[in-house]
Amino acid sequence: MMNCMKRFEAMISELENHPRINIIKNNSYPAINEEKIAEIEEDFAIKLDYSVSNFYQQVGGLELEWSADLEEDEAQLQGADQIIGSIHLLPLERVFAGWNDDEWFNDLWFGWMDEAQSEPFKRLKPLDYFDGQDSGCVCFQRENGRLNSKLKYHSVDYGINELRSDFSTYIDLLLDTRGYFRWQLLIVTDKTIDGYKAQYDQFSALMPKLFPKTDFSKLR
Repeated sequence: MMNCMKRFEAMISELENHPRINIIKNNSYPAINEEKIAEIEEDFAIKLDYSVSNFYQQVGGLELEWSADLEEDEAQLQGADQIIGSIHLLPLERVFAGWNDDEWFNDLWFGWMDEAQSEPFKRLKPLDYFDGQDSGCVCFQRENGRLNSKLKYHSVDYGINELRSDFSTYIDLLLDTRGYFRWQLLIVTDKTIDGYKAQYDQFSALMPKLFPKTDFSKLR
């Protein structure tokens, strides 16, 4: 993944200049160096793959929110008068430490859970925490001191679902979708889950109209 920050900057510039899109939030975090990555690896007893460490040396984290007003026929399909986009790529230390240095206690796992219940959630390390209301996030999964190559989608509504995506592919698709809200449902391995078809139909009807030059075929 070369020039990741430039790719995100180009995407944001496109959104800022799009006649139908309003930028609500745009905040980036500074990239970190190899020494800081090594410190995080030691603190959390984790070894990162090159693709992840290389990314964070280019992009320290990103918060982006946007909205687009819909035309009447589009609003009828969506059931709302606008669509939104949300990206929240967490700084690397937050991925492991959580919001309050509690490793995601009371966000992804809770005190009322027994060990068997909490263990799958404790292994999740959020990468893109795009939906704060539903604890909706795309996560790494920790296994034996490393991060599983396949990402997971977690939310209160849908539980934990595996994605048809590794880290590098996810970043590519995130840029393509511009963070369209809950686009991640389109790449779950289980297409029978509630919400998949409605999300697919809405995305397919709206996003090609907003971004006609983008090839969204990878999401099928």
